[in-house]
Amino acid sequence: MVKERRVRTGRVIILIMIIAITQSCKDENTSSQSEVLLKLFNLKTSNDWVITIPETNAKCKISEVDTDSLHVVKGIYVDGNERGEVVVDYLKITTLNQSSENEQYFMVPFKVSNQGSGIFNYIGMFVLDYEDKTIRQIDSYFLGDRIIIDSLKYNGSDTLQIQLKTHSEQQSFSETPVETKELEVSVNKNGFKTGK
Repeated sequence: MVKERRVRTGRVIILIMIIAITQSCKDENTSSQSEVLLKLFNLKTSNDWVITIPETNAKCKISEVDTDSLHVVKGIYVDGNERGEVVVDYLKITTLNQSSENEQYFMVPFKVSNQGSGIFNYIGMFVLDYEDKTIRQIDSYFLGDRIIIDSLKYNGSDTLQIQLKTHSEQQSFSETPVETKELEVSVNKNGFKTGK
């Protein structure tokens, strides 16, 4: 009788431990899910969106949805002694018509800042693979330092028009840029090229 009670108690303890471990694993899986990919692309995955910083080998994991802004996701990177931040304006995501059933090609502006005074603006081209639930960077194109991007207009074929504000020659970089400029960039799913 005592032996039987001990066996039952042991089974209950083992059952409780299994439930606790299972719940812990579920919580772990939920917390490792990419908040950014879920919010932007409705993808439930633990894969991250990683942006390679142009002209370096540094990589930045875009892991934070900025709750102070309505349209920004960001991440921190470290490259040797340099530490910086990458900010992506996801409201300006522009999809290429060259996408397939399982892949979506898109362009989006992003800013890179580090310990220096510059805020370097790029347009990046990426491909979202729905099957693998991954985003791969294809190319990036430098737009300017401390500029403001007003609009992106894609003609649906091979041209992206970018309207932006830059600093005039009379302005210091600490001032808000006022000079309107328009860039025309050729695009296809392999990347960017200036002009047509």
